[in-house]
Amino acid sequence: MNRTQRIIVGVLALTVMGWFAAARAGAQASSGSNTVQPRPPANNSTNGNLPNHNSPSCHGTCTGGPTNSPPLIEVREGAFDSAGTGGVAVSQNGTVSVDYNQTVSSVGFWIRVTDPESDPCSLQATIFAGIDAMDIHEWDTWDASTSSYAHIPVSFVKFPINQGVFSTPDIAHDVTLVADDGNGLTYTFHFVISVGPIPNVAPTIGVTTGTTPLAVNDGSHLPAYYGAGLADLALVITVDDNDVGNQVSLSANINRVGGVGVGTTGILASEFSSPLQTVAYQLFPASGNFDTPSVSYRIDLVATDNNPGNPSHAFFTFFIDVSGNHQPVITVTSMGNPVLNGATLTVPFGSTMSGINLAISASDPDGDDCAIAANILNTTLQLPDHPVAPDPSVPPQPAEFVVPAYTPVPATVHPLTGVFDAHFGSTHQVSLTIQDTEGGSFNFVFVIAAGPETATAEIEVRESSLGGVVVVDDAVASSARDFGLCDIHSGPTVPITVCVVNNGDSAMNLSVPTVTGVDAADFVLNVGGFTPVVAAGGFAFFQMSFDPSTHDPVTHNDKLAEIVIQHDGWNDFIGDDQVFVVRVTGESTDGGNVTITTSALNIAIVNESYSTPPLTATGGIAPYTWSLEAGSTLPPGIVLTPQGYLLGGATGPLGTFQFTLRCTDVVGTYAVRSFSLTVDDDLPPPEPPAQYGLGGGGNTCSAAGGVAPWLLLALLGVAALPRLARRRS
Repeated sequence: MNRTQRIIVGVLALTVMGWFAAARAGAQASSGSNTVQPRPPANNSTNGNLPNHNSPSCHGTCTGGPTNSPPLIEVREGAFDSAGTGGVAVSQNGTVSVDYNQTVSSVGFWIRVTDPESDPCSLQATIFAGIDAMDIHEWDTWDASTSSYAHIPVSFVKFPINQGVFSTPDIAHDVTLVADDGNGLTYTFHFVISVGPIPNVAPTIGVTTGTTPLAVNDGSHLPAYYGAGLADLALVITVDDNDVGNQVSLSANINRVGGVGVGTTGILASEFSSPLQTVAYQLFPASGNFDTPSVSYRIDLVATDNNPGNPSHAFFTFFIDVSGNHQPVITVTSMGNPVLNGATLTVPFGSTMSGINLAISASDPDGDDCAIAANILNTTLQLPDHPVAPDPSVPPQPAEFVVPAYTPVPATVHPLTGVFDAHFGSTHQVSLTIQDTEGGSFNFVFVIAAGPETATAEIEVRESSLGGVVVVDDAVASSARDFGLCDIHSGPTVPITVCVVNNGDSAMNLSVPTVTGVDAADFVLNVGGFTPVVAAGGFAFFQMSFDPSTHDPVTHNDKLAEIVIQHDGWNDFIGDDQVFVVRVTGESTDGGNVTITTSALNIAIVNESYSTPPLTATGGIAPYTWSLEAGSTLPPGIVLTPQGYLLGGATGPLGTFQFTLRCTDVVGTYAVRSFSLTVDDDLPPPEPPAQYGLGGGGNTCSAAGGVAPWLLLALLGVAALPRLARRRS
């Protein structure tokens, strides 16, 4: 037999032997000596009652073995540890009360299932009346038929840990748990989870006093002056409730303590009260005068919400204590006209303090000596698109608003110093405080607002064009005003343009810009065409270049200079100082001359891919940019990249091409060099190898692994055919 026939016979023999072995094993299995009988199911069950111990349970061969008892379920809630202990036991058919919006995890349910015979048990849960926040899969589906539970056959604990919320109020969740031992016995445990109602949060009462509101605390005493009115306290009562949709009412009870007679001297409880209305709302009690000295008023407020069956209340009490001293009085007039407390007095641009004829008077109903203190805040009016600028005008003098302590009243002062000539207008907030010798005081605040100048010039400087970057007066050079690195051999940089714009509504006079600073000689200023008078809405311009060749031309140096423009316009950035400074900067370097170091190029083979190593250069400031000089031409199909690579593929004709390349550094210094590139249809023949495996004197090739001489010559001939064909074509 051949090899294939021997393999087939061997496979058939192994197959027949396998059949015999299987038949013998089957005969032994049928002898019955090791037969495993199925376990008969038990049929005992209970529903939360005592287990039945009288029914047999078969484990393997039934020989009157132990009885089967049902499993048990224990439910607890509250704190527990890793062993499943702790908490409070839940009784059969019991109730667990939880709060509305309480989470399941915060209740801390856990369940223990045990079986006297160590039978693995499953657990099935049913939850009626909606499961709300509970995930039923965290309460049941403990399948005892799976190996997952075989390692805890006696006792296991389950923790329902869903983070959900009992968000349905006044509902009972009916929970039934059934444990099954797999032998026909079950145990049922039932309990109820009762969710409480939505809690009713009490409403709130807030009270403030004064034109600049100050909070009044529950139980606080507010001072009031004899003869003043309730309106002077500027009371605001705010009623609110955190429960969405609640309405709240407010009731008030007002009692006077002390003084002659009874009553509230015109204070109306109705102004402190409100029927049910949606929150939040406010009340502004203002009626009544304090015409009885040295008395106190007690105001009791009660807020009640409309929660049905479970209303909540809030209580707030405060006192108004009336002194025996009348409040001193401040009176302000301008040109004989009264200026009210909190009012704004508007004056034209250029007005003087003496011209507005301001009079400030102090008086006291009791005739007490008084003093007036003054504070003036100078704040320039901010118009749209104009940053904050200080007021260059002469401001009012606080000392001229003061009545020295203590002066017999009535007393009047007349402030005279101050000129309201800020170009865009200004505001001056005047705060006056009067105090009498009996401790009485009163605050009076008003504002003097001056209008803007009707016709003024406004200077603005922009870089490059009218729509360019706004230049901030005397700011550090940035954008194009920082010329960056420049080689001292490169000559002036490309100039930048600076535009001087008049944004005002009158003509602006300018000086011719000048360059100042220790490095001024490194910058070239061109003011040709600069206009010294710029009409409203017009502009003038000049140009600036950087040329560091005339100053310190050896090493790297930072160059700084300032372009100074004198003007009579308003500068809204740092004030009206009549000078605008444009800062410029640059950096000089001596990079040396650029030299091209590449001397020769590779031959290009027609219709084949061509590339060279990158062209190289030294000197100057890298990186370099490569380009073809005007009038020069590369071989067809060859291109030059700015990075100095010759790429592509020559398409013919054949021959040698002459051209000139330029290498330029980052500051414009450059070098040129002529090159020649030959386009041929084949490379020069390679040098022949020293030996092709042929021995001298008629010897033959070596035996092991060698290549016959005739085969090597044939391969070389085949490889040469395409090139021979190309030459003939």
